[in-house]
Amino acid sequence: MYRLDDPEVGLAHTELSLRLKYLMTKSFHPHIGIVQERVHGNTASMVRDDGESTSASMWVLGFNFLL
Repeated sequence: MYRLDDPEVGLAHTELSLRLKYLMTKSFHPHIGIVQERVHGNTASMVRDDGESTSASMWVLGFNFLL
């Protein structure tokens, strides 16, 4: 059961990412990118009260294999 003052109700977390993929072969695709995360509303207030940041940026590096 949800209450209106429940910090889990509504938009609490967003994530935006941008990735650049290079098609080396038909089955192998490495990529690099950046991810921006942010918390909102009551969740952000709780995070700030704990002394943590409400946003974070991270670099990502990965690859895809197609079988």
